[in-house]
Amino acid sequence: MTELLKVCDPYFKHIKFDKKFFNKIQRYRINWINKSPLYSEFLGSNLLGVHPIRFSSIDDDLWFTDLLGIEADKFKYDIHNYTAIDKTRKVTSNIVYISIVYIMHRYLKEGKMHVDEVLEELYYIFAYKVMGSLLSHYFKHDADISIAKATNVKLSNKFILKKTGSWNSLFRYRSDDVKVSTNGLHVPRLRKLTTLDAEKVIADLQGRLRDTIKAIYRVFMEVIEDEERVKTTTIIDSNEDDEKIKSTTSPVDLTMYIKRIIKKNDFINDDIIYLLISYVKDLTRDDLVTTLKYLAEVEESDIDKIVSVIIEASISYLRVKGVVSYNEHIVETMTYLRHYFASSSVKNHELVKVKHKLMEMTQIATGKRTRWKLSKLSINTMLYIFIRAIYRN
Repeated sequence: MTELLKVCDPYFKHIKFDKKFFNKIQRYRINWINKSPLYSEFLGSNLLGVHPIRFSSIDDDLWFTDLLGIEADKFKYDIHNYTAIDKTRKVTSNIVYISIVYIMHRYLKEGKMHVDEVLEELYYIFAYKVMGSLLSHYFKHDADISIAKATNVKLSNKFILKKTGSWNSLFRYRSDDVKVSTNGLHVPRLRKLTTLDAEKVIADLQGRLRDTIKAIYRVFMEVIEDEERVKTTTIIDSNEDDEKIKSTTSPVDLTMYIKRIIKKNDFINDDIIYLLISYVKDLTRDDLVTTLKYLAEVEESDIDKIVSVIIEASISYLRVKGVVSYNEHIVETMTYLRHYFASSSVKNHELVKVKHKLMEMTQIATGKRTRWKLSKLSINTMLYIFIRAIYRN
């Protein structure tokens, strides 16, 4: 395989890495910010998930066509086929990221201007693209601003965002990793820029931002799980004779419904059983039905606690994900909840206890002892309880 520089050099031979080209890079960045007032608001804020910033395929096209004057498809083909870049790795094989670190390399090599200024500018563009991708992954819908603010208040001083005060300041802080004046960690790699160097620089720069988002997102979920409780809501319909109070779909309403039916025959619904065993690999009807029948025999106080925790936690989590019409988005609802119940980083201690309790119950009910099978069965029992609760609607 050819080294990365030998493939890149011919594509950039028409570019002079000077002040004029730097100005074009800077205009590109400013134009991206000016696409929407939300983008500048995001950069000036310290909130996560509130501003839906995106670095789109159009932005990629403008980067290659308008700024670089490069045929992106051909460049991608050559990078992926004639270098040792691992094209199975989505981040380090991304040609926008590769082109950015290559331009950093060339400015360090040319040395015709104060290079830190352009390195910072290029890092900003790199960070915007990374953040657009990460935010679209973690937030399919905009976060509730009150939750985002509560999250920021809860952040300790070990969080860089807390110290810097805004995302823009955090990016400026992180750009030191590629600057000469700050003895940036990646400057030696950028000067040489072997194929492996490029992969390491891209992976580290993206990874640091990803870790920042993941750490804040964990606190965000703690706020949801520990502090947020969806309250019972009611609709009051007035007429000439009296007032009728209709309970809406709320945790209390759904919990009471399951408690009413769990010891009755209609708790076990064939349609939901079929839905789950069709959706979940290696889940058998016999195991699930046997477990559900066992739950009907459990002490009422125990089952009340289990049901209320599952339903409250499910609704709180789905609320974060922007899912409120559960029946209309049943597959999305099931997918989110299965991943949530299976996660080892859940901060809701009551939900963790319920999962462990259900693992004990599934073992008694089915006689199975393999831990991963019991875990899968308990997770899908939790999922069944929530789906059964909303099914009547």
